[in-house]
Amino acid sequence: MNEYFNSHYIRVDTNSNVMHGFSDAFEQPQPSDILINAEGGRHFRLVPEGTDNPPLHNLNGVPLYRWDGEQVVARSVDEIKVYTPSRVEPLLTIENRVQTLEKSMRELVKAVYPTAGNQAATLQRIMSNT
Repeated sequence: MNEYFNSHYIRVDTNSNVMHGFSDAFEQPQPSDILINAEGGRHFRLVPEGTDNPPLHNLNGVPLYRWDGEQVVARSVDEIKVYTPSRVEPLLTIENRVQTLEKSMRELVKAVYPTAGNQAATLQRIMSNT
């Protein structure tokens, strides 16, 4: 019986950041995609003994790997700290999330209770009942 393999590819941006990785079991490569393993399994792996479909970006969208022309290389902590793509918005801090939530609650109270008068007191009563 013949053994069947899938090919694994990466797609890099103009700065050689690994932006996408896939197996040809699920997606056909574009001409610019880079073959990293011609004898892979069905699911994509960066390295043959690695995990299936590993994350290629952190929670801020920063690429965790780069292509050095011959192999995939993990980015250093310093590289990840310096890299700030313009398409990625910083994650909201807890303080910003609370402020946004409170603003939304005030707007909701104003819409639901337009004649409530003291909106802050109304909002506090509503929130203390939860």
